[in-house]
Amino acid sequence: TPDGHVEVSWSLEHERLVIEVADGGRDGSVEAVEADVDSDHGRGLMIVGEVCDHWRVDRRERTTHVVAELALAMA
Repeated sequence: TPDGHVEVSWSLEHERLVIEVADGGRDGSVEAVEADVDSDHGRGLMIVGEVCDHWRVDRRERTTHVVAELALAMA
């Protein structure tokens, strides 16, 4: 959030788990990249892209939201 906090929320929608992470970041790019083996950052969205069925970035007035969706196997 703009005050320096990170907000995480999740919901179940039509047999899908939807996870949303928001922070106050507005600068720079938000994309999945392959990080170097010795890099200390840059792997998060690459992992999200491998695990989830779909993800997107929503830029809002004062925050950036990463929304990821994962299909659930319903028994």
